[in-house]
Amino acid sequence: SDVEKRFIDISNVFLNAYPKEKDAPPVLYQASYLQYSHYDFPNAYKSFWSIIQQYPTHVTAYPSAYLVLDILNRKKDYPKLIAACKKFLDTKPMDKPEFKKEVATVLRHAELKRIALLEGESKFKQAADEYVEYTKAYGTQDEALYEKALFNASVNYTKVNLLVIAAETQEKFLRRFPKSTMRQEMILQV
Repeated sequence: SDVEKRFIDISNVFLNAYPKEKDAPPVLYQASYLQYSHYDFPNAYKSFWSIIQQYPTHVTAYPSAYLVLDILNRKKDYPKLIAACKKFLDTKPMDKPEFKKEVATVLRHAELKRIALLEGESKFKQAADEYVEYTKAYGTQDEALYEKALFNASVNYTKVNLLVIAAETQEKFLRRFPKSTMRQEMILQV
């Protein structure tokens, strides 16, 4: 609406003149959220990042981080989503345990989605290798995703006729997840 557009314009004038004012972070957040709610994701994305970078200790930094992740997920920009997650996990002022836990979960899922895109491009060997690397990096953090990644690695190795590596991966899967619901499919492949 016109009122919202005027608010965003006035906010920009205020923020340019008084970036260190105590009201700057909430004003920037409100303007950013208006952009977000009107699907102006490029501008909202930039504004939310500004909050995180300029005001990392302000209460609006956390919701801004979540909305940055949401925008990147909506765009299916998994490499940037992964990079943002890693940055948030390394940002010292943003150290609430629940936040770190949720961002780590988003990171693991984004990694798997990025690898799935390789499968969609028929890059099965690369996808298989990256699933194996995923299990090394994140396997201990989420058993269900570890199971899925190891299973997918074996399937992808089979698709490119790397049967020895596929069999080794399947054996590792069967030893690690003897009660898996995917076990039957795995045995059929062996």
